[in-house]
Amino acid sequence: MIDFSLPCSLIAALLLSFLLPLPLWIATRLPVLHERNPLQFLIAVLLMYGTWFVVVTVFPAPAPADASEWLIGFMALSGGAIVYLEIWGLLSRGYTLSILAALYEAQRPLTPTEIAHAYRGGDGLDWIMKHRLGGLEGSGMIVREGDCIKLSAPRGLIVAWLYKVCISILGLRRTG
Repeated sequence: MIDFSLPCSLIAALLLSFLLPLPLWIATRLPVLHERNPLQFLIAVLLMYGTWFVVVTVFPAPAPADASEWLIGFMALSGGAIVYLEIWGLLSRGYTLSILAALYEAQRPLTPTEIAHAYRGGDGLDWIMKHRLGGLEGSGMIVREGDCIKLSAPRGLIVAWLYKVCISILGLRRTG
C-alpha cells in the first residue's frame, strides 16, 4: 500500500512558502529597510525559515520523524523562496516592465524622450546605470579611481571571468 500522506514539515513548508509575500510586504514598510530591496527579501525569507522551524518543533503536530522529512521541508521552503525570488527580481529589476508602468501612469502617448524622463517615477534612464554601478561597487566588484571605474581584485576579476566563461558555455551572444 502506498502512503500518500504528507509530513507536517512539508505541509508547513508549502503553506509558509505560499505566505511569503506577507512578511515581504511587512519588510517593505519598515522605515529602516526603505529602498533596501535585497535586504527586505532576505529578512522575509529568513523569517519564513525561522517560522517553519518553530512550527515543526513547537506545535503539537508530529515532529519530523527523521532527517529526510526535515530535508524535504527545507527543500520545499527553498523552492518557494526561489520562485518568489524570480518574481521579485523581475518586478524589482524589470526595466522593460517599468517602461510600461511609466506609460500607464502618463495615461497618454509619450515620446521616447518623455519615457526616458518619466522612467522609474521621474528618476530617468540614467538611474539604471547608477543603480547597477552602485550595486557592483557595494558588493566590492568594482572600485572607482577618480572618474574611472575598474574591476576589483580579486573579486571583480573572478566574477567577470566566470561570467564570460558561462556566457561562452551557454552560447549566449548578448547579455545585459
